[in-house]
Amino acid sequence: MTVPEFPFADGARGYQIEALNTWKEHGCQGFFAMATGTGKTVTALNCLLDSYMGKGRYRCLILVPTISLVDQWQKECRRFNFNNIVRISSKERHWKDDITRITASALFNQSSSYVIIVTYASLVKKEVVAWIDELPNDTLVIADEAHNIGTENLINSINSLSFKKRIGLSATPHRQFDRKGNEAIKRYFNIKDGYTYEYSMGEAIQNGVLCHYEYFPHVVHLNEDEMVEYYALSKRIAKFYDPYTDTFKDSPALTALLIKRKRIIHKAYGKINEFTRIVNDMFEEKGSLKYTMVYSPEGVCTDEVLYTADLEDRDTLDDEELPMIDIYTKIVSEVEPHVTVEQFTSKEIDRSEILENFTNGSTHVLVAMKCLDEGVDVPRAENAIFCASTGNPRQFIQRRGRILRMHPEKRKASIHDLVVAPYVDTEFETYRMERSLIKNELRRVRDFAQLADNPEYAENTLQEILDYYELNFMDDEQD
Repeated sequence: MTVPEFPFADGARGYQIEALNTWKEHGCQGFFAMATGTGKTVTALNCLLDSYMGKGRYRCLILVPTISLVDQWQKECRRFNFNNIVRISSKERHWKDDITRITASALFNQSSSYVIIVTYASLVKKEVVAWIDELPNDTLVIADEAHNIGTENLINSINSLSFKKRIGLSATPHRQFDRKGNEAIKRYFNIKDGYTYEYSMGEAIQNGVLCHYEYFPHVVHLNEDEMVEYYALSKRIAKFYDPYTDTFKDSPALTALLIKRKRIIHKAYGKINEFTRIVNDMFEEKGSLKYTMVYSPEGVCTDEVLYTADLEDRDTLDDEELPMIDIYTKIVSEVEPHVTVEQFTSKEIDRSEILENFTNGSTHVLVAMKCLDEGVDVPRAENAIFCASTGNPRQFIQRRGRILRMHPEKRKASIHDLVVAPYVDTEFETYRMERSLIKNELRRVRDFAQLADNPEYAENTLQEILDYYELNFMDDEQD
């Protein structure tokens, strides 16, 4: 029988040991807020290993948001020599028999050990909770991407379990615009005065855990037709805006309007031409597009978009509408005949093979939407182009962390970011609201720039829009 042990000869990193000790000092409850790429999985499993060293057994329930992460956690557990692994997801059929076997074994064998990996989608089912709750009370709960459990259904499910030892993991713990969900997470993991352990992206870059990067924002403007639609929506949105408090009144009607407005930004025609210029310039400079990841906008675009873009062979496109990801994939494929490109989406069956092809260089460019946001490991990626104007800070933080993972042949990463900045006339009634929205967008750009090796590039690029809206790029007080 293999004995559990730390999988790397050098042992745990200093900050991972510090996280373990702090967690133990807090009664084996807490939350690790650690940057993407810093080894949250290894840090948590080191806590499980410490429990094994103390009691001669390991008992763990691991909660994850996706089936891909079930696979990844199983792989990591086996590297620690944690075996007797049970998977519970929509794809598993015999997990009840496995749980029964584990529960029975624990009654008669004090040293019985197991790891159970469950998707959040399965955890919300009462049947699954009932079976899991039969496990011994000393089971350690590890919740990966733990910001997900802030929903009412998941909180109810996890609160119904009797296990006291808990670890929450996330690079982006805060749930945007969800005070109730954030409070529920804090209660469950016993968070009082800050997270149990924090390891920021800045620390990770400084300490050589993540690689250095250069950041290149590209300002994209709306065309005339887009501005007409955008301004009409902005006038309706302004009715919910309070200029004195710089906040919006909560309303389902407002949410619907903001979604429509977001779609205009998301699929701005100017992005396609700017993206075309970026990939062609990259190829001309480096002679290759190897190890490049592209985050495409979601949804579809019309023929009008195609004719706005400088694409060849437009007459061969039969459909009136094409997925945006197909347009960006086509642009990459037309840079040069030898450039290879694949899409990485939830529909792809052989995603592991796609990632392997990207890692070994046979696929030069990966074009994705959301599938690379949580838990997918692509350390070979050196370049990223963000074409999706999502307003969710979590997605951008996850995506940046994904591109900064270390690799022996990787020196530095580069990130290109398409930033849509509409110009609203200073005399218009929506100008003040628009200034507030632009300010929020620039917070993300500023955060990216501050940790980059070329921070001045972003400010210089955005100076025109900063002057127009009378904003100071590096002024923290405006937050």
